[in-house]
Amino acid sequence: MRGQTQPAKPMAGSSDLQSIEDALDRLETGAFGYCENCAEPIALARLCDNPTISRCKNCDEA
Repeated sequence: MRGQTQPAKPMAGSSDLQSIEDALDRLETGAFGYCENCAEPIALARLCDNPTISRCKNCDEA
């Protein structure tokens, strides 16, 4: 029908949005880039691949 618009489709699921919000919170508090489990730095390549990641490779695989 002309003149009517369709509702926008969500771009990401609620868990994706929560991950983004969590990453932004870590950025604001200075915790971004550090593992939430062991507090060691997360590898830059890992962060570039997934900026919302919150754990280092070792803790993620444990």
